Amino acid sequence: MNTADQYLKAIYLVQEMEDGPAATGALADMLDVSPASANEMIGKLEGRGLAEHEKYKGVRLTDEGILRARDALHVLH
Repeated sequence: MNTADQYLKAIYLVQEMEDGPAATGALADMLDVSPASANEMIGKLEGRGLAEHEKYKGVRLTDEGILRARDALHVLH
């Protein structure tokens, strides 16, 4: 599994738990990475159209990102 998939899964899980955007700090803690590393990967996911990051609000997965995260988690809905 690649790093992008790990982030997609983490964002998906935090979004589900919080019922809203995932805070960058929460993702960094969950993945045991620095906030700067988390921000960098979030930027890459945004560039691929898998996530949307709003400064000071957090990150949400796009519909495509949700599908990818569910696939990575093997969640069937």
